[in-house]
Amino acid sequence: MLSKIYQISLVDLSRETIWIILIISGLFTFAFYFLSNSENIKSRDKKSFLFNLYNSLFYIGLLFLLLSLFTVITGQKSIDFNSYGLMLAIAFLLGVYLISKKARREHIPEEPLLDLSLWGILVSMLGARMFYMIFEYEMFDPASKKLITAPYAFLNNPSSFLDISSGGLVVYGGFIFGITFSLIYIYKKKLPLGKIADIFAPSLALGVMFARLGCNFAGCCWGGITDSNNILGIPLSLFQKDSPVYDHYLRNFPQLNHDHLHIWPAQLISSANGLIMFIILSILYTKYHKSFPFQGLLFFIFLIYYAITRFLIEFIRTDTPKDFFSLTAAQFIGIMVILTSIGLIIYNYKKNRITS
Repeated sequence: MLSKIYQISLVDLSRETIWIILIISGLFTFAFYFLSNSENIKSRDKKSFLFNLYNSLFYIGLLFLLLSLFTVITGQKSIDFNSYGLMLAIAFLLGVYLISKKARREHIPEEPLLDLSLWGILVSMLGARMFYMIFEYEMFDPASKKLITAPYAFLNNPSSFLDISSGGLVVYGGFIFGITFSLIYIYKKKLPLGKIADIFAPSLALGVMFARLGCNFAGCCWGGITDSNNILGIPLSLFQKDSPVYDHYLRNFPQLNHDHLHIWPAQLISSANGLIMFIILSILYTKYHKSFPFQGLLFFIFLIYYAITRFLIEFIRTDTPKDFFSLTAAQFIGIMVILTSIGLIIYNYKKNRITS
């Protein structure tokens, strides 16, 4: 699988110069962010030339800010653009397009939803990464020649938090952080919570599809060993030899012939599941959401569907330990998600009947 698709080299500057660029680009970015917001308030009905200019300069400043921040934190002089990141970018752009389209139909302002999408994805990635480091991250210590498991691996090597080039995101962590942030944002902006949750549901399913494709390219979230006659099995040799999945089987099963080893395509099955989920949710939203007993039901359907299917897919995955009553962290959290969602459905259904 192709994990790295392009590499961009950064200018070789001194650390002091990069710090100056970081500070200037930060001030530049925040200045044009506030200017674009101010101009947007003045010309709410029609986007003015100044708004477009300030908005463009804001994104240019943000690009320089992120590049300089990356260089300061990592000390690297180049950035690898990989297929995992590409899949996340495609998921974000398509998701935002669908959200904007639905928002216009529901007469909901697009601007706050675009802000929610942008900041929401950043907060979600932070939560997804945090959960991975706490529950799943492992590293081999060459000094002791032992495998350090989670969460001690993270404590031993905290800088690894910044390296997501080969995957390493837990969906449930993203859900928990993203939903928490969204609830606070929607409450502060006084937006219709249930209606927005239903609008986001199909896009989140689409995000699952592309994210799991990225997992497949990166070689993370792998499946267990299966028979070569299994029609669903894929050869381990399809993955790059420096990928996490290849390293896992090379380190833990050195006696096997890795060139002829077949594994369950857990990432591709998860991706196909995301596509099916997107289609089902899109049909439900298009045809039936106006007749739902309460707004937000579609989002709960998404949570329950994902939790059930993820629970089942975990049985063919071997990348996470079963430390929670012989269940993986994802399965245990999935049970909590199902029970909570059902409870909230019953609560909202009864509440809606009383008020109507």
